[in-house]
Amino acid sequence: MNIKRMRLILPARMSPSAQNDARTIAEAVGRALHQSKSQERSMSVQIPGQGEPATFISQRVFREIRRLPQTRKTED
Repeated sequence: MNIKRMRLILPARMSPSAQNDARTIAEAVGRALHQSKSQERSMSVQIPGQGEPATFISQRVFREIRRLPQTRKTED
């Protein structure tokens, strides 16, 4: 699986470490998609930051993606 594009919108408070935080979250997304064997072509996941650091946000994103229904199969 190749992720061609991912858009992360981080809160302003994370701007000093945005690159590292985005990488941490993106890696969690990749792990969740790989483990769930998702065939979705696109998805949207919104997680309120609530002042949490990127490691906690990435864990919440991981859990949320794992909960998404695996009903739709895509064709290339």
